[in-house]
Amino acid sequence: YDLRSDSASSNRDIFIFDTVQRQEALLVEHLATDYGPIWAPAGDRVVFFSDRSGGASLYSLEVEAGRAADGPKLVGHDMHRRIPMGFTDDGSLYCHLTARWSHIFEAATDVAQATKQASPTKMPLDFDGFNTSPSWSPDGKSLAFISFRGPLPATSRDSGVRPDAGVLVVRSLDTGQEKELAQHLSAMSHTAGHSGTPPLRWAPNSQSIMVHAIGLEGESGLYSVDVNSNQVAPIVLENQTVGRIRLADWS
Repeated sequence: YDLRSDSASSNRDIFIFDTVQRQEALLVEHLATDYGPIWAPAGDRVVFFSDRSGGASLYSLEVEAGRAADGPKLVGHDMHRRIPMGFTDDGSLYCHLTARWSHIFEAATDVAQATKQASPTKMPLDFDGFNTSPSWSPDGKSLAFISFRGPLPATSRDSGVRPDAGVLVVRSLDTGQEKELAQHLSAMSHTAGHSGTPPLRWAPNSQSIMVHAIGLEGESGLYSVDVNSNQVAPIVLENQTVGRIRLADWS
C-alpha cells in the first residue's frame, strides 16, 4: 500500500505489512510520489507507479523476504490516469484508464472590445496531465492552479483515486518558475462548484490564496496560504459553521 511519507509532504511511499508478525516496513522510499502498488502473480515482485521521472511511469521492484532485493526498474512510460486492476496468469498487467486531460491555456484579449486577439496556446507547465482551476493574481505577476499528479481527482464517477493528489502550484509569469505550496492540505477544491465548494481565490494584495481543503486534523474548511512563506492558516472551518461552505471571496 502507499502512504504519505510524512504529514508535511504530499509525496507518498510504498509500504509492506507482514500479516503474521503484524509489522509494517518501508519498501520504496523516494522524494517523488510512489503509488498504486500491486503484487505480481509469483509474489516475487511489486509493480507501482511513480512520478520520479517527471511524469507517471510504471516501475517493477524485486522483493525477497519482505524487503527490496534491488532498485526499482522502469517498465513503462506515460502512465497518467491509470489505475492497476491486476495481473493475468501470463503476467500481463491490466490497468483502468480514465481518458481525461485538463490543460491550462492563455490568450491575448481585448477586454474593452471583448474579443480574442490570438488563438489560445497551451502553457508550458512543469507537469503535464491534469492541471486545473487557474487563477491570476491581482497584480498580474503569478498564476495559481491545482495540479494532479498520478490518479485523477475523485469525482462521483471515479473510484479508487486519491483525493489528496492535488498540489497547489504558483507559477511566476516573469521567470516561469513554479512553487508547490500547502503540501499538507488534502482534497483541495479543484473547480468552481465541485462538491459545492469554492475554487481558488487570491487575496487583493496578491500575497495569499484562499483554498477549500482538509487540514492535518481532518478539519474541512477555508484556509489561507501565504505564497511567500508557505504558511497555512485556517480562515473558517466547517465544524464551526451550520453547514458546508459553498462560495467564498475576499473583500
